[in-house]
Amino acid sequence: MRLRKVIAGEWLLALSGALSVAFGLLVFAFPGAGAVGIAFVLGAYAAAAGVVLVMLAIRLRSSRVLVV
Repeated sequence: MRLRKVIAGEWLLALSGALSVAFGLLVFAFPGAGAVGIAFVLGAYAAAAGVVLVMLAIRLRSSRVLVV
């Protein structure tokens, strides 16, 4: 809740949540894809979510507000 007061337009957080939901639906829709397929999808999800969270961290750092 404190993060919402620090940054304006928290679209990066919403994008991270949407990626999580999309990943969950993908795994639910194709449960028999096999270990290699799941590992590939998990890797793609982790890379995309990591990029989004790094962008959020850079934006938060540039605000120069101390969050305790």
